[in-house]
Amino acid sequence: MNELIAWIIAAAVILLLANTNVADGLFDALDLSDNLRRAAEWTRGVRGAPAAVSAASFFVLAYVFGALAYRYDLVPTWRFIQPVAQDVLSSGAEWLTLFAVFLTLLPTLIELASVGLVQRSIKALEYMTYFFIFFDLVTDYTEAAALVEVWQRSGLFDPLPSLIAGTAVVLAKISWTFAASFAFEFLAILFAVTGLLLAANVRAPTAGGGMR
Repeated sequence: MNELIAWIIAAAVILLLANTNVADGLFDALDLSDNLRRAAEWTRGVRGAPAAVSAASFFVLAYVFGALAYRYDLVPTWRFIQPVAQDVLSSGAEWLTLFAVFLTLLPTLIELASVGLVQRSIKALEYMTYFFIFFDLVTDYTEAAALVEVWQRSGLFDPLPSLIAGTAVVLAKISWTFAASFAFEFLAILFAVTGLLLAANVRAPTAGGGMR
């Protein structure tokens, strides 16, 4: 019963967020091209030693979030797309060798690369994007829930009252699922590209024309 109440409270919180300005910028937040443009604009003003230190930091961040994306997004997706991949690969066409790999990346690519087009009301793409968002959330939830349950058994939520703790567990599962489905790979790509842009600026001349 407590778990049911916790899910009801969690659903109410999510519904509240979905009907406030908190969720209005979701598509903007996921628009990879727009965010990469902003990152490129920022890196133009970072040169020399600051660029080197920042680049190293961003490469570390890209590595960490890339590992999280692999474990909690790509691995679960890979497991569930195997029946489709095996069926398609059974045709024996040589050009389909990498199909399983690209199919595993498909939900991520649809979510990150097509957001700009979705915002321009291309309905077929919009519905396909919603489908892959739902598919990604479903495939990632099992791994996210298992991780949160490990935290729960380790006593992470014990200081909280039982009802609040139950709600916190549910919200943690949902939050980690959303992070796995959207945030981890998005941040890995953003940080990697930003790191590369900064690395290119390490020996670039400053705005004044000199080297610093």
